[in-house]
Amino acid sequence: MPAAPDHETDLTAEQCRRIDAVFEDLSRVDHYCLLGVAPGSDERTIRRAYEERVREFHPDRFFRKRLGPSKAKLVAIFTRLEVAYDTLKSREQRAEYDAERGVTPVDPEPAVDPGRAKALEGLKRQLEARYAQARLLADAGKRALGLGDAAAALESYRKALALAPSDATIRAAHDAAKQEVGQRAAVARVRQAEREERAGHWADAARSWEQVLEVRPDDANARQRLEAARTRVGRGAAGSGS
Repeated sequence: MPAAPDHETDLTAEQCRRIDAVFEDLSRVDHYCLLGVAPGSDERTIRRAYEERVREFHPDRFFRKRLGPSKAKLVAIFTRLEVAYDTLKSREQRAEYDAERGVTPVDPEPAVDPGRAKALEGLKRQLEARYAQARLLADAGKRALGLGDAAAALESYRKALALAPSDATIRAAHDAAKQEVGQRAAVARVRQAEREERAGHWADAARSWEQVLEVRPDDANARQRLEAARTRVGRGAAGSGS
């Protein structure tokens, strides 16, 4: 039976009952029950539970108070709390303790650092915002392409791809717009090369045909006319040197 407070103690009746109840349970409860934690608790949870119990039962809490019969009980409770904490905070000791009790070990859940969790959440929001902006730019590129402005479309897709480099849809649209811009530039270069040929500017014509072949490497006509322009340039150089 819990002892009632008497003239030998400065503790309240409630404190005495609480100490007596926990002391009587020491022989019946395991480390988990004593600390009030589940078998799968992580080290942070175990430490927090231990600190809460220590604040209640550490003998130093009652410094200079008369404790009477409760003094020895407080020492016993505190000693057992330390044993429980030292055992459960160690993965190896906890596994041995569980094995002795015939309990299947439960891997503790990894502790989550609040600061790291906050940083990860912030990073997630940033990535979501970047992706949303990338989608807006991709939509702008699609509209520009529909209006026939391949250059503007390519610029929008380039910016979108910078924000979402792993988005396969945006990358495909970017590459298609780039190809379209290149083809249109090649058409313009063909016309430029033809004007330079008519004007007899064979060196300039050769450079224009080279630029056409950068976009159309399989264009046999462009390659033939490049060779012809180079031949004309070579003849001109030979004639000027004779």
